[in-house]
Amino acid sequence: NKVLILMSGMASGKSSIIKELVKNHGFEEIKYMTTRPKRNENDSDYIFLTDDEFYKDIEKGKHIAWQKYFVNTKDGKALWKYYQQKTIKVKPKPQVIQVPYIGAVEVAKYLGDDCILMYLDCPEEIRRERAIKRGDRVEEADRRIKDDRRYIKKSESVADVIIPTDRKLEEVIEDIISNYELMS
Repeated sequence: NKVLILMSGMASGKSSIIKELVKNHGFEEIKYMTTRPKRNENDSDYIFLTDDEFYKDIEKGKHIAWQKYFVNTKDGKALWKYYQQKTIKVKPKPQVIQVPYIGAVEVAKYLGDDCILMYLDCPEEIRRERAIKRGDRVEEADRRIKDDRRYIKKSESVADVIIPTDRKLEEVIEDIISNYELMS
């Protein structure tokens, strides 16, 4: 089975889609690592690391790719880092991972023909609404949407398929599964 790599702008539905693929479609989630704080105590979308843990892994060469983000928090600017370890391996069970654009390209290079890159396309106004609903500050949601614009065209150009996510989750999942099966 190939590794399914999902990339998109923020609040495009990645977490909901992955939860559904894992719960009802036999996928195993590969978690990306980050130094950002949890959004809430139940936040399990990533493996959360301290800055020290992050830099130790980088020094040991354990990463495929990593990316820095400067974020406006209510306490001021913060630097968060995301990366994927080289422990990612193709398994008999289908796997899925959500990765920012730069990481997605590097993970795809690392896996070669053993992955499928899907870009989740969602209009900005819906992403903004979702981000605010989940608790993001309006200014931060707007900043991230603006920041996402520089990666969207690039993401679309490297994706094996583009999946619209401004519809019912069941329809999105059906589209993802049919494309995954077609490309596997």
